[in-house]
Amino acid sequence: MEHPELDKRIQRVNRVSNINTEYYKGVQLEQSYLERRKDFIKGLIERAKDKQFEKKATNFSKTILKSIIFDPMMNTAYSNNELRGTCLPGIHKLAVDSDGNFHMCEKINPHYPVGNIETGLDPTKQANYMNNFFSALAGCKNCNLNNICNLCYVITETDGQGFQLKDTFCKNFREGIINSFSTYYSILENNPGIFQEIRE
Repeated sequence: MEHPELDKRIQRVNRVSNINTEYYKGVQLEQSYLERRKDFIKGLIERAKDKQFEKKATNFSKTILKSIIFDPMMNTAYSNNELRGTCLPGIHKLAVDSDGNFHMCEKINPHYPVGNIETGLDPTKQANYMNNFFSALAGCKNCNLNNICNLCYVITETDGQGFQLKDTFCKNFREGIINSFSTYYSILENNPGIFQEIRE
């Protein structure tokens, strides 16, 4: 990185989601991102071998590494995760559009309003969205990762046609968990004391 201090204000960078979008019209752009991310993580693991890593690394690198170390441990501590990664629509989060309509969050498309500024939240709509969402997850009961699953409305919504669980999500999520643990243990094998404060 030419300017290692440039990232002081950057704590997190999200890529464009590959769900319900044509942003990645071909697989080439997304594959390019995934390859670059993989290379970045490999480099991070290598740099983390240095016992002085915490003093030398940029804020961005430390944030990425902490999330790799922190997430698997936090996730495995949870059990009976009935809500998965979702929320109670309009309760945990609330987004308001320019017409005064309420939406369950800022990420979901406008086909799932939960009320408006004139009448407030609509409990019937909230309940319907939750019921439809959990109906779409009926096949998840026997999944051995359901207690750490981060499924939410945004991932399963179908542009106004309800909610549907795509097979690709489960495949990618499972691979992601395996990769996270692999990276996690690779880092700790190289530098057992790294970020000890967040592992106590």
